[in-house]
Amino acid sequence: SSYLEYSDEPFDSSLLRNKPSKMKLDNGDVLPGLNIAIKTMRKNEQARFLINQQYAYGKIGCPPRIPGDATILYEITVIEIVDTGASDLFEDLDEMQQQGASYKQKLESAQSHNRKGSSHVAAGAWSQARDAYKRAANIMEGARLSNDEEERKRASLLYKLYSNLAKVHLELRQPAAVCTQCKKALAIAGTPSDDILTKIYFRYGKAKSLLNDFPLAQKFLLKALDLSPNSPAISRELEATLRQEQKCKARERFMCQKMFKTPSKTQNFSNLQETLQLDHNENENKLGSLKEMDINEK
Repeated sequence: SSYLEYSDEPFDSSLLRNKPSKMKLDNGDVLPGLNIAIKTMRKNEQARFLINQQYAYGKIGCPPRIPGDATILYEITVIEIVDTGASDLFEDLDEMQQQGASYKQKLESAQSHNRKGSSHVAAGAWSQARDAYKRAANIMEGARLSNDEEERKRASLLYKLYSNLAKVHLELRQPAAVCTQCKKALAIAGTPSDDILTKIYFRYGKAKSLLNDFPLAQKFLLKALDLSPNSPAISRELEATLRQEQKCKARERFMCQKMFKTPSKTQNFSNLQETLQLDHNENENKLGSLKEMDINEK
């Protein structure tokens, strides 16, 4: 929040707007005194700063809210700190310079874009997160490699980026795009951590379920469950997929029945109920078999 000295009412407050302010330091966009003040703080720290006019709005001020020669009181809480220096420097290069950049420059820039994406995710800004992760992936996909260590680091970061992109596309209700990112991740030469691989399989299965591709949805969810057998989220998603498959089959059978005969409305309703019950029993048996399979494989 920002106050004129000795004033009880703020002239600006991100707290009242319920939306944190984002500031990029050292680029001239932030008041000099505020820029210096924030650089002295740590994450989650709260502080108050009284900033003289020469480091704030100067002799002219910013009428009508801020008079000239005003001393400003700032109450600041640092919620998140994101180092974007490497990505900013890389984006300042022209296309030819970016193409000719070293592996180290590209890696650091991609890591910086990845941090930006995670910051956007924390704020619920899914479209911005998608753009940041996508930019990072594009940079690493075009990186020239000189040795196995560079390949290992590239693969490790791309696994994370594709998994993060899959998560963001799920939030944006774009299941086909989720499948694309998961497919890219599984095509990478190398072995990701079990945690990353579980997330990829889980998101792949979830997307396939949204696309009504239930056999593949169950396949990927079972792979995720095999890696993380105690995950309630995976178990719930698997059960939800089986229930959704049941409903789709019931609707298909009901529509087929309606195509070949025209019984009364009462008969139609009765047939639909019977179809749903048959599919429910079938999927309950299927779920039991899947769980038993999972237990036996351990």
